[in-house]
Order: sequence, then C-alpha cells, then structure tokens
Amino acid sequence: MAAATAPRVVVYGIPTSRVCKVLWALGEVGVPCERVGKTPMELKQDPEYMAMNPKGTVPTAVFHWPESEGGTLVLNESNTITSYIAHRFDERKRGLYPSSPEGLALAWQWL
Repeated sequence: MAAATAPRVVVYGIPTSRVCKVLWALGEVGVPCERVGKTPMELKQDPEYMAMNPKGTVPTAVFHWPESEGGTLVLNESNTITSYIAHRFDERKRGLYPSSPEGLALAWQWL
C-alpha cells in the first residue's frame, strides 16, 4: 500500500542496535522521524509510554496517519517495525523486503 504522504513518525529509544534498525529503515525509504531518546528504564516510568507498550521495551514507533488512512498506529519490536516500513514505504522497490524466498531469507539474516 503506497502512502500519498508520509505520516508523522515518532521513534522511542536510544540508538541501540534495535533502534538503529528502525532509524536505518526509515532513512532508506526517506521518511523523517522524531526521536524520543530515552532508555527503557526511563520509559518504564512514563505512564503514557507504558500504555502504548506495556512490555516497556524499545523500540516503539508511532505512525500518526490522517484518520482517512487509518489514524495512529503504534508498533513495537524492531523486526515488526522494519517489516511494516518496508511494505508500506518502499515504493522504489529498493529490496528492503524481497519477494523471492531466497531474497527474503537473506534479508531476514540482517534482522
């Protein structure tokens, strides 16, 4: 599903390896994001964050779409987020999510 315009995206977490994967994927597809650079320990003290992600893990990405495109989507777990980004935004088919089983297996090695 191609996006007419990019949503406002907020990524929670310090740039650890898992958060970096999300930032990399957004950069590859040209979608800017805001970052909330807090540690999991800091985020677990925030009731708003815990309502979004009861596990209190990072990363969490919040995609603020217009209501006509589904409204706000909250995702956590880096593999889930990067998969969503690849499927939703890779309009130029850079291969972030290959279609062949072999290509997909090779891509998953990096996740």
